[in-house]
Amino acid sequence: MSPDQNHKQDQGATSGIISWFVRNPVATNLLMVCILAAGVITALNIRTEAFPAFPPNSVSVDVTFIGGTPEEVEEGVAVKIEEAIEGIEGIKEINSSVTGSGTSVDVTMVEGYDLKTLKDDIKLKVDAITSFPDLAENPIIKEQTFERRVLSLELFGPTDHQTLKQVSERVRDELMLSEGINKIDISGAKDYEVNIEVSEQKLREYDLTLQDIASAIQNNSVNLSGGSIKTDSRAINVKTDQQAYYGGDFSDLVIRESATGKVLRLRDVADIKDGFTESETFSRYKGQPSIQLQVKLLSNDSITRAAETVKQSLAEIQTQIWFPANIQTAIWNDESDVIKDRLSLMLGNAVTGIILVLIMLTLFLHIKVAFWVALGIPIAFAGALFVMGPGVADYSLNVLTTFGFIVVLGIVVDDAIVIGENIYSAKQQAGVNDPDPVFTTIKATQEVALPATFGVLTTVAAFLPLTLIRSQFGEILGSIAAIVIFCLLFSLIESKLILPAHLANIKIKNKDQRSSGPWQRFQKRIDSGLNSFIENKYRPTLTKAIHNKLST
Repeated sequence: MSPDQNHKQDQGATSGIISWFVRNPVATNLLMVCILAAGVITALNIRTEAFPAFPPNSVSVDVTFIGGTPEEVEEGVAVKIEEAIEGIEGIKEINSSVTGSGTSVDVTMVEGYDLKTLKDDIKLKVDAITSFPDLAENPIIKEQTFERRVLSLELFGPTDHQTLKQVSERVRDELMLSEGINKIDISGAKDYEVNIEVSEQKLREYDLTLQDIASAIQNNSVNLSGGSIKTDSRAINVKTDQQAYYGGDFSDLVIRESATGKVLRLRDVADIKDGFTESETFSRYKGQPSIQLQVKLLSNDSITRAAETVKQSLAEIQTQIWFPANIQTAIWNDESDVIKDRLSLMLGNAVTGIILVLIMLTLFLHIKVAFWVALGIPIAFAGALFVMGPGVADYSLNVLTTFGFIVVLGIVVDDAIVIGENIYSAKQQAGVNDPDPVFTTIKATQEVALPATFGVLTTVAAFLPLTLIRSQFGEILGSIAAIVIFCLLFSLIESKLILPAHLANIKIKNKDQRSSGPWQRFQKRIDSGLNSFIENKYRPTLTKAIHNKLST
């Protein structure tokens, strides 16, 4: 190389962003601390969930039909809704479920279509239907909400169903007061029911029919609005509120009033009991009657935070006077345990990776080189955590994103190892008497900066298309790929801007200057063994493979 070329090369080594960071270690340390601090703060506040919540992609149309048969509900409601909305743009499929008490029509939209537009189009078509049966209530049209299960809470013990149901409802109400708890479903509890039994003897005695009693109940147990009366200062709403809910309310209903003013009430002709609906299913836990509370999240709150809130609130509830001593609680199906296990696996793998990098680079290079290269793993992870946090990309820590961290763990320090090893080799050649170790570091970094950068960018390019798939399956692949890309980009920042500055002032003896201490002799044996393997085993095998490939 000519002197002019050397001069130009030296001038290039003194300029550029790499040179600036190497010559300004304060800025380098500030950048490193900012990345680590941002990652730690984000990790403490980022939401966690077992599986990520996907954007809603369906609209439901629910119609209540009391007193009908499944056939009547299907013909009078479900079929008419399906026929009305068929052909609307953006619909992928329609599924209907029918019972004797109503129907639910679920409409799934085409990927990429606007859900609000689809809901508005469906509402226009459904509202235009005028031939619903009289007993059918007004349709309820709503967008899908993604519910994330937090945990299941079992209440069980040797007590009657009514007590168990009342306690479970009170526990639910108390838990709903806790911050971050959006929804709690009760399962295993029977619905309340008022049983009205009329004997044939009573009907004959008072000259009544079952239709007379049914009509009297329907006419007297009502809750109707009578409109409003407007004045200059306010509007007064007028309504009748005579709806009966419990057995005592039904007992006072008037069946008939004679001309002499004698009143016949429902309790005079019928036996009225508060009870529960008949059910073929029952719930038991550890062999005892039980009712289950399923805690769910409808928002983007953290599952681990919600689970801890439930456990703390439950501990306080159990100390209340109203909570029966013979009822026990048990938590199972805790989704927060899933993400805790995955986070533990990720951290364990990260620590293992750091230790392996330290060991391998210490064996062949220098302990300080090994330390700063290994530090690239937590720096890259911290930077990725910051970007995936709520302030930027708004990802959550879940089984998919943590898998992304595990996938990238083996390649996140590749460029740092290449740059660190080249700096070590350059300093070893210059020896401890190097007149300008900073210049040597900059020059060694720039020698391999371009190929190391493109090595990372080619991996980024391989994962990038996965983030562009627009489907639920694409969301799964995209979240993994995004974490891999975030980590790799921050590994570039660490290896090009942070690592060289920390290796700039390390003094390394060349082979002639090395002392003959125990560690140096051990490194020399390791180095000799590796070189022997390369020369006697690896190189001949590689040469033979290339020769065979060319000959074919």
